[in-house]
Amino acid sequence: MRIRDLTISLAVALALAGCDKLNRVKSENPVMGPPPPRMSLQNTDDPHTKYVDSSSVDSNALGEDSPEVVPVAMEPSVPVPGGDLSGTQVVATVDGMPIFASEIVERYSEQLAKAQEQLPPEHFRQARLQLIRRDLESHIDRKVLVMALERSVPPEQMKQLQTHLEGAFQEDIARLREQFNVTSTVELDMQLRQKKTSLSELRHAFINQQMAMQFLGAKSQKKEKIGREDLLEWYHEHEEDYRITGKVKWQQLLISWAAHGGRTNALRKLEEAIEELRQGADFADVARKHSDGPTATDGGNWDWTPEGSLSDERVERTLFQLDVGKISQVLVGEDSFQLVKVIERQDGGMKEFATLQDEIRNRIRQEHRREAAKEILNDLRERALIETIFDAEEAAQPQQAVSEDISLPFN
Repeated sequence: MRIRDLTISLAVALALAGCDKLNRVKSENPVMGPPPPRMSLQNTDDPHTKYVDSSSVDSNALGEDSPEVVPVAMEPSVPVPGGDLSGTQVVATVDGMPIFASEIVERYSEQLAKAQEQLPPEHFRQARLQLIRRDLESHIDRKVLVMALERSVPPEQMKQLQTHLEGAFQEDIARLREQFNVTSTVELDMQLRQKKTSLSELRHAFINQQMAMQFLGAKSQKKEKIGREDLLEWYHEHEEDYRITGKVKWQQLLISWAAHGGRTNALRKLEEAIEELRQGADFADVARKHSDGPTATDGGNWDWTPEGSLSDERVERTLFQLDVGKISQVLVGEDSFQLVKVIERQDGGMKEFATLQDEIRNRIRQEHRREAAKEILNDLRERALIETIFDAEEAAQPQQAVSEDISLPFN
């Protein structure tokens, strides 16, 4: 079997953001138990077998001790890419444990229902298959992590964790009831089924996602001392992250030659404006009266303008050198005269290291946890038997993409 290159799922990113709520349940000296007997998609009694996904079971029948997958029945199906792909089709196995098509497409159920009305059947099937191919790796990652957690945590602590997660899911149910403006869980489930999903499917996804986060959050924690030298090294390696871009608020009085019949007439107009300014007139009033610039009606005012954003380098250089409140000398362009005035300016530079040490320390820890999470997941995947419905196709044509690139309408 060909194992795909590692791709870190959403669980990794969320685990790196912190699992404080879940870390209340911890195992002491967890020992990784033996993996379950390895099974192959090809080694089942019937190569066309498919499982019935637990998400098809009513949520009321699923207590906190319910297994992740409830194999209720076996039905023949076409194990492709090739034929129809039903929700209960097994699209991958991890050490013999199935991942169903429904687990992947559940979050897109409402959009898929609309797409099915708009696309020809074959195009819809191809689009749905591409969607499964695109998201399958993250579901494999999650399955690997959940199974590792189940092997490493003693049964009593696993029960505590499941109880904790059930409580968290009940909080989500309360939020959803408010969102859908319903008063009971039954009404909520009816609303969700209209959107081609259900409470049981949401529960299944929520519990497994949180368990994956719990495992990564616990395993990737490292107690390490990060010294000043480490902080300084990070600061200098990531200078662009801490660079402040200068910006300026300013006013412009622009007199174009074309608007006044040529350079000579434009110069006369400029002299009128300058004389009014010498007499103490407000720059904004003079700009409204004489300027041809794009902000003339607003008194020539420009909001915060980042350094490096102006095409006229001479104007920009003047704005970042001129004293605040001062009016510039006449700037002569190829087709205009202009005066500029600096209203307010914030000079660029670097954020002070002294104010960033806590932030940098947290970023270093997050980076270390991210690297640890990648190593953990990579190791688990290497030790697992992972098979998908796409393996044979990829083995035959490892570099070839999907034959027909059909996007769903909601992409």
